[in-house]
Amino acid sequence: MESNEENQLIPSCKSLIFEYGKDVVLDIAEITIDSLLNDGILKEVPIVDTVQSSVNLVCKIIGRFKAKHILVFAQNVNSNEESTKKIRMHYEKLKEKKKLMQQEMEVIVSSIISHDKYIKDKILANFYLEYCDPNVKFEWRDFEEMLTIVDALFPYDLACLEDIYNKGVYNEGNEYNRSSISRLSNLNLVDYYNEIAVTGDVPNAAAQYYTAKITKTGKYFWEHGLKEIDIFHDIDGESRIL
Repeated sequence: MESNEENQLIPSCKSLIFEYGKDVVLDIAEITIDSLLNDGILKEVPIVDTVQSSVNLVCKIIGRFKAKHILVFAQNVNSNEESTKKIRMHYEKLKEKKKLMQQEMEVIVSSIISHDKYIKDKILANFYLEYCDPNVKFEWRDFEEMLTIVDALFPYDLACLEDIYNKGVYNEGNEYNRSSISRLSNLNLVDYYNEIAVTGDVPNAAAQYYTAKITKTGKYFWEHGLKEIDIFHDIDGESRIL
């Protein structure tokens, strides 16, 4: 049986993502998320006490490390006025469909707290903003497909994904990380033919024969999930509320 505190996890995360996100970004812009997780830090800035209460409760339930992942996601879906507007509009719709809101938050929070790198939270945030944008044809099923990929992704393979995205294919004789390309193939981000050269019509390919090529899903993942993300900094770099 879940404790009363555990029952408050989803509501607290929902508040941090939808209700307090903009305030957190604007009012404590120069404070690191690590500092935010320290008790009492918000006493120094003009922000509602309930934000710190939500942070403290989430930390108590799932631990400081996993709570930081929630905050990184909340920061990135509220990174600017436009993104905050999208997330707030979606939130207003969900208020009328509480069961749907609960289901969405359970999927998102379960995913976030399983992440081992903060860059995954940022990628997931980009896809959630796509889903929340009424002008983009990106359904919940599409979001869950991307979420599944994000969860299973080995972040250091992103360098290989960027490389094949830029090249379109790997030709015979190209140097590349075969372990990375194999893992990316398992996620349907690339088609990999196990060193067997195949032929096909690939735009901008340097040669007709190739051993791997980026898929349509791989292109979408890179262009939409990695936008405004510096993969070489964000895999290991410190996450800040900017």
